[in-house]
Amino acid sequence: MTVALETWHEHYESAELAVKRKAFDAAENAARRCVRLAEEAADEPGRRRLASSLLLLAKAEQGRGRAEAALDATQRALELLRRILPPDHRDMAAVLADAAALCAETGRTSQALRFFGEAIGAFEGAHGLTHPGAAALLMEQGRVAEESGEAALAASCYGKALRKAAFDTSGELLADAGARRAEDLLRQGATSEARSLLEKMLDDLRANFSVPAEKEAEQEPPQWLEYAGGERTWGRREAFQKEGIEPWPMVRVRRLIARTLEAQGEMELAARESRRAEEGAARLEERQEPATATSGRAASA
Repeated sequence: MTVALETWHEHYESAELAVKRKAFDAAENAARRCVRLAEEAADEPGRRRLASSLLLLAKAEQGRGRAEAALDATQRALELLRRILPPDHRDMAAVLADAAALCAETGRTSQALRFFGEAIGAFEGAHGLTHPGAAALLMEQGRVAEESGEAALAASCYGKALRKAAFDTSGELLADAGARRAEDLLRQGATSEARSLLEKMLDDLRANFSVPAEKEAEQEPPQWLEYAGGERTWGRREAFQKEGIEPWPMVRVRRLIARTLEAQGEMELAARESRRAEEGAARLEERQEPATATSGRAASA
């Protein structure tokens, strides 16, 4: 290893550590030194180091609240990676998703939607069409489309996300994607369609959490376990099957069903669903089940 390469590694590790400690000023300084050292190499390994350095710089800039600077560094890294990696590489998917999120944050809506589209294609190419991670990207693309007034695109994204979220055994993505689609239908006044969707989701979640323990291993491919929250899934199934405790995704759907029934004027049924949802939430809180990002939104739904 040359002195320059060894020095680059030292600064890179220093920048990574500073980011983890949220010492973003120090992280930026170390990352900029990495960029300068990597720029001196013209070969492919040097370009890879430069891309890695720029992405680390982007994290530091974002930590300092400088989204524009973070986007600039991310786009520079993306240009380098396009020359090195195939379009369906997992690293391409991650960087495209970062670029999309930063474009959305800085008000570049059309560019954000384009990057999300590329990220979804790259993710599916790298991980397969049925990996639930694509659902999360589709929901983000839908959120950006919805906020920019592109209702048709948002509905399409939420619909696709809902189909892919069925592969997430924790139930989190299914509840999230379904809730977004149902809320979209409620805004349009399509209460019957929203109710049918939510009732089917509840049935799907019930079936998912009713899977016998001996079938878990054959149902859940190992590559999904980290993403889908394998331990959380199994814990929820055990609580549902042995104690009848509905997990947070089911509680969220019941709350939305109650809202839909209210919109339809079926107040007695709405009250019953709402009561079941709150009883379920109370039991989960007694068990101190941690609120995930999705279940946190459910609490305020």
